[in-house]
Amino acid sequence: MYDTKISRYWVCLTAVIFLFLSPARYVLSGEVEQSQSQQTSETKKLRDEELARKKEEKEQRKKLEADQKEKKLQLNEQAKSLYQEGIALYNSKNYTESQKKFEQTAQVIPHYSRTDYYLGRIPKDIQREKEQLENKKKRQEELARNKADQEQQKNLEAETREKERLEKEKQKQLELAKKEQEQKQKEDELALKEQEKQQKLEQARIEKERKKQEEISRQEAQRKQKEEQEHQKKLEAEAKEKELKLIEQAKITYNEALSLYRSKNYEQAKVKFEYTAQTVPHYSKTDYYLSLIPQDIQKEKELKEVELKKQQEQFAREQKIKKEAEAKEQQKLEKEKQKQLELAKKEQEQKQKEDELAKKKAEQEKQKQITTEQQKAKQLETQKKQQEEIVRKEQEQKQKEEGLVRKKADQEQQKNLEAETREKERLEKEKQKQLELTKKEQERKQKEEESAQKTTINSLYKEATSLYNHNQPYEARVIFLNILSLDPTEQKALDYIKNKIPNLINELRKVE
Repeated sequence: MYDTKISRYWVCLTAVIFLFLSPARYVLSGEVEQSQSQQTSETKKLRDEELARKKEEKEQRKKLEADQKEKKLQLNEQAKSLYQEGIALYNSKNYTESQKKFEQTAQVIPHYSRTDYYLGRIPKDIQREKEQLENKKKRQEELARNKADQEQQKNLEAETREKERLEKEKQKQLELAKKEQEQKQKEDELALKEQEKQQKLEQARIEKERKKQEEISRQEAQRKQKEEQEHQKKLEAEAKEKELKLIEQAKITYNEALSLYRSKNYEQAKVKFEYTAQTVPHYSKTDYYLSLIPQDIQKEKELKEVELKKQQEQFAREQKIKKEAEAKEQQKLEKEKQKQLELAKKEQEQKQKEDELAKKKAEQEKQKQITTEQQKAKQLETQKKQQEEIVRKEQEQKQKEEGLVRKKADQEQQKNLEAETREKERLEKEKQKQLELTKKEQERKQKEEESAQKTTINSLYKEATSLYNHNQPYEARVIFLNILSLDPTEQKALDYIKNKIPNLINELRKVE
């Protein structure tokens, strides 16, 4: 390479000289000398540059050789470390990692030491190890199955033993409960006997009280009878006085009724006679006059009707005569007829007015009679009410006296009843106290049993959780079943049996 450069340089130099020399025949000699000096200086420069280049190239070659040596040493060290790691992994039977390390050494330095030998042998070793592991797994699974079967058998036996123990405990508890019930029954029987005794005593006391009460009531009845007899005598005397008064009053009203009857004022006479009959029944001839008055009223009505009929007939005859006269006159003169009609109309209107006035007078008279009768009836009613008020007051006074007697008897009975009720309440309170004492005793026993049960459950729970934490699920399961037999609502024990213990068994099987 260096020789070719020199040859090229000399060819160029000759060419330049030729170019300078070819026209030099026509140029001055001074110019030739200048050109030659320039050429020599240039050649020197070129030589110096060439020498500097040669030195640089030598230094570069040395550096490259040193770098290559360093790289070779580094690669050897890297390959050595990888190779040693691969051998260590191979010796520890980690074939997959050792294979990776040997492949890395082969990539760094191909065919380094015994890498090819190990790379050829490792797949066979991996296959052999897989077969060994499979055989080992099969053996372990068989052992785990046998172990699980044995443990299940043990657990079943333990469960049966635990069930028998629990049944025995239940029977004991039932026997204790029966004994307690029998004791309670005995206590109840004693309490009933005591109650019956108290009831008998109470009945005897009540019987005595009843006899006393009967004696008091009998004496009271005799006293009342005497009072009633005296009262009856008083009433008879008062009744006689009242009868005399009523007879006098009846006499007055009877005389008034006779005077009215004689003056043919039958309706008022009837009212008076009825009043006399009410005050004193069948007084003198009241019944006779009362029987006559309707007939007299009927006769008077009939006479009035006959008079009215006569008047009507007379009026009808007059009408007929007038009509005939009018018919005759109508044929003669219409004007006169009209005048007569007008006069007739006026007369009719006047008659109507007169009739209306007569009717009004009759109504007024009737109204006066009615008002007088009403006033008389009101007076009679007021008299009646006064008499009734007197009788009512006497009855009220009698009732008050009887009420006072009754109140005394009721007060005595009330006192006796209150004494009986107080006695009954006292007995009931004593009974309630006894019942409360028995209840408290039962509650205390129940609380003691519950506290004992809680302590047993807590101790069993601690034991079971410790076994569970020490990876003994089957033993823990038996204890949790015991807890549930004591308290079926224990949620923690149920959670362990349903979820946690099966999960632990599965984890232990996976590990094995």
